[in-house]
Formats: sequence, structure tokens, C-alpha cells
Amino acid sequence: MVLLRHSNHVKWVALLAIVFASVSQAQTPRSAVSYFNRGNAQFLAGDLDNAIQDFSIAITFDPHLAVAYNGRGNAQFAKGNLAAAILDFDSAIGINPRYAAAYYNRGNTKRAKGDFEGAVVDYTQAIEVKPRFALAYNNRGNAKRDNGDLEGAIADYDKSIAVDPKLALAYGNRGLVRLLQGKELLAQKDFDRCIDLDGHLKLSLEERIRETRLLMLKK
Repeated sequence: MVLLRHSNHVKWVALLAIVFASVSQAQTPRSAVSYFNRGNAQFLAGDLDNAIQDFSIAITFDPHLAVAYNGRGNAQFAKGNLAAAILDFDSAIGINPRYAAAYYNRGNTKRAKGDFEGAVVDYTQAIEVKPRFALAYNNRGNAKRDNGDLEGAIADYDKSIAVDPKLALAYGNRGLVRLLQGKELLAQKDFDRCIDLDGHLKLSLEERIRETRLLMLKK
């Protein structure tokens, strides 16, 4: 999973959320939701350690608050603590077996660990719970690509785009696989569409294209 940098506006919104959550927490000190909300705001602001602390307090007050485990898992993932992240996503899913976001996040974590087959299973679970989960199709395509299943990856990118025709990432990823398949014209069409939808992806996409071409030369 790629972590995007938040704009200053988002950071200020997150900081205000921390202030309001702090007030709420002071008024109801045993409210798990208050700590969860503050933890979420800390996470958005990039303060991962304090986010983990607040999510943990929320869990202490309500051990069945699945969103708090999921939130802590995301913060652990962002810190690179993949094993801890998976344990948290496991807990969230154990509490709520129909928690699509937790399956998705666990899939991202497994893929980061190199467990591509496990990631595919989790993305599939997320899609079963939430059939129009465009990012889950996209990321399942990434895991299939990483595992050498190029046709399967293309099929998932196609589904992702069918669900959300404006998901720029899916076009970029499909273009990269088409490039690996030697389909230059179709790949370029996807690259152009990706950049048309989200110009901010231009530099990262160009870097991925260079990396893919180098990989092709080595084969």
C-alpha cells in the first residue's frame, strides 16, 4: 500500500480533530470511542506513536471495538511493524468477520511481507463482503502480478475500472502489466488515462515504467 502525503489543510483538520477529541475524552474519560477518534486524528496527522497509544486505550475500554484494532493495525503498518499489524487485523476480523476494510488492510500487509497468495485470499474476502470495492480489485491485481499471474492481474484491473472508471491507479497498474506483455500501444493508452485522471501520479508512474522496462531487459 502507498501512503500519500496529506496536504496542510488535511493536517490542520486532523489537528483540530485532536483538540475536539481531547475535550470529548476529558468529558467522558472512559469513552472508547473518544480515544478511537483521537487516535484516528493522530494517525491522519502522522503522529503514529500517539495514535497507537490512543487506539490501545480505546481497546482497553472496549475490547470488542473492531475499528480500534483496525486503526492500530494501520498505524503499525505505517511504522513498518507488519507482524503487529497482522495481529490487529486478525483481531478486528475475529470480532467482525464481515469487516471488508480489515481484510483489505491485512491483504496489503501480507503483500508487503511477500505473501502474495495470502494477500489474494484477503482481497477476495474483502470483495465478497463488499462487491464494489474497487481498490480491493486493484490491489488483488497487484498481488497477482507480483506472483506472476499477469492475466489474472489484468482481469482484476478491468474489474476495478468497471466499478470505478475514475480510479487512476488501476489504469496505471494495468498499463504496467500490458507493458510486461509487450502490448505497448495498449499500455500507453492506460498511462495516458491514468495521468489524465490524476496528474499527481505522473512522476511515480514514469519511475515505475522505467523500472518495468529495466526488468524486461534483464529477462
